[in-house]
Amino acid sequence: MKQILQTFLAATGCFHAVTLAFAEKLTFTDPAPPVVQELPKPASLEAKTFERLTVHKAPGPLSSKAVTQDWPRFLGATDNAISTETHLLKKWPKGGPAKVWEIDIGTGYTCPTVVGGRMYIFHRLEDRETVECIDPETGKRFWIYQYPLVLLQLQVLLALIHHLLNHSQLPKAF
Repeated sequence: MKQILQTFLAATGCFHAVTLAFAEKLTFTDPAPPVVQELPKPASLEAKTFERLTVHKAPGPLSSKAVTQDWPRFLGATDNAISTETHLLKKWPKGGPAKVWEIDIGTGYTCPTVVGGRMYIFHRLEDRETVECIDPETGKRFWIYQYPLVLLQLQVLLALIHHLLNHSQLPKAF
């Protein structure tokens, strides 16, 4: 009879309710509760010049009526390569706009992105992938992060193995 009652309670969900009621009576004290720590305030970053930056002239002020827009990815925020910024020049001066600054960058296939008043450049310098955070008005750098080309080296190794397996005379055991 006891087994029939347990089967009935389990099938109807009553067993779960009884288990929860019993569990609520138990108390558990964590012997080592986590300690929540306050994070220190981040240091204010100051943009600084660096060896690959060439400054041509000081940036001019934007119109007080200008409305700017982030360019967070390839083709911009609207994915159509059209900026919704306002009060820009309708026609370029002869010879194009004057250069304010330029940066020598390495190789890569991404466009710069601009988000929250910062420009991010992802490219390869020598044998390191590089991400830089730039002040878009002055070209000065806030920070740089670099890491080795491990993935590229792995891709080259896999391509070599593929070539050897498909284009070389290997013993029949392979």
